[in-house]
Amino acid sequence: MNSDTTITASSLYERALGAYLGFACGDALGATLEFMTPEQIHETYGLHKDITGGGWLGLPQGHVTDATEMTLTLSQAIIDAQGWDIKVAADYFVVWLSKHPTDISEAVLRGIRRYKNTGDLMAPYDDHDAGNGACSRILPLALICLYQDEAFES
Repeated sequence: MNSDTTITASSLYERALGAYLGFACGDALGATLEFMTPEQIHETYGLHKDITGGGWLGLPQGHVTDATEMTLTLSQAIIDAQGWDIKVAADYFVVWLSKHPTDISEAVLRGIRRYKNTGDLMAPYDDHDAGNGACSRILPLALICLYQDEAFES
């Protein structure tokens, strides 16, 4: 950030809100195409640029997937804990799962169930858990670490 740029609380709030809205809109747009190859997308939709719903989940137009739901759940856990608390986040995911989400990956389901049944917050590495779900839930963590480089250090 250069010295000529001033980020106010108001503009930061607007940027964060924009990030969440962009995330949800992108999720609603992409839900239609989930698990399709580029060739299948082109054959079925040509250039897909409208939020239409459908897809393998048969979602109504404008509805989001578990990616947005889990991002919002994680955000609420961070707000309520007034910062990062992995146990609070895990507890919130247990509650989210109890609401019977439309979709949930097998890896996420196993992780939440493991935590619920054993209290374990970590699992051994498994080649079958190599999805991109964690990438889709990084937004709230990036926002709470904004301008805190030390928060990203191991």
